[in-house]
Amino acid sequence: IQRGDAIFHGQIANCSGCHGDQGNPDLVPEKYEYDEWTKEFTSRLSITPTDRDAVRPFRKAGALRPRQIYPRKLSLGVYRGGGDPESLYRRLVSGIPGTPMPGVLLSDQPSPTGLTSDQLWDLVHYVRALGGEEP
Repeated sequence: IQRGDAIFHGQIANCSGCHGDQGNPDLVPEKYEYDEWTKEFTSRLSITPTDRDAVRPFRKAGALRPRQIYPRKLSLGVYRGGGDPESLYRRLVSGIPGTPMPGVLLSDQPSPTGLTSDQLWDLVHYVRALGGEEP
């Protein structure tokens, strides 16, 4: 759990950047990112998602309403895709499609750009501890 704490707050995983220091997101709502579908027709075309007049033609053409993505409050112990260790491991490797959460690059050796399988398991145990799970 201690090793996972360092990874959670470290530069490679940087989980705390969105999920907060102790698994409690502390970003103000204006700082939250939008889902990938919103980005596809707004920010990638230099349209602000909150500009209703600019978004209206896309909505009329069938685009979904712009939607902000809120980081999961990990301290609650409720995780997207399941809270068992294997599901968390898969979620960390794969990321969450359509959201700003990327997958972690797995590497055979410790590196400045990825995590080893053992380091990822350390992170899984730390995340579960944030939610009150016993190791």
